[in-house]
Amino acid sequence: MDTQASRNNFANALHELGEHRQAADLHRQNLTGYERVLGHDHPDTLNSRNGLASTLNDLGEHQQAAQLHQRNLTDRERVLGHDHPDTLSSRSNLANALFELDEHRQATELHRQNLTDHERVLGHDHPHTLNSRNGLANTLNGLGEHQQAAQLHQRNLIGYEHVLGPDHPHTLTSRHNLANARARLAEVGRRRWWQLPRRR
Repeated sequence: MDTQASRNNFANALHELGEHRQAADLHRQNLTGYERVLGHDHPDTLNSRNGLASTLNDLGEHQQAAQLHQRNLTDRERVLGHDHPDTLSSRSNLANALFELDEHRQATELHRQNLTDHERVLGHDHPHTLNSRNGLANTLNGLGEHQQAAQLHQRNLIGYEHVLGPDHPHTLTSRHNLANARARLAEVGRRRWWQLPRRR
């Protein structure tokens, strides 16, 4: 199993370097080994499957990634429970893959469920909760619900500034996301104004 762990670490390092194809090949090889030696439901197998799915998502193979994330979510819910951090992570990963497939409504429902669970289990300002709220806000933006997205991004920005500080990269990203949501909201307002019937 040391060989499997080393290969997994190497694959993760390649992923971080942007070498996604090579990382995917190593993750796939690793997953086959874990399934054969430990079985399909072992935590190490589930982690390996998650690594492969995440790498495939970065390669743009969103359909295959979504299928693997869905399988992982089902297995983690059964093995670890609905509130386990790895289960919540799987649900978020599946939502992100579905978002890439333009399945915005389903992605939003998953992110909303995840946010509720994160707030209940970890609290409203935990970094994982903030990330979950960010995911929900982004999918709402994709659905055209810019007002609600802007409100969530505003709340998140306050949380990131409080927990991580004003200059942390996550805080800067959150500020950018809020500005983007407000810009979309303003654009919708302008379009509606131009579409109003003119008085004669």
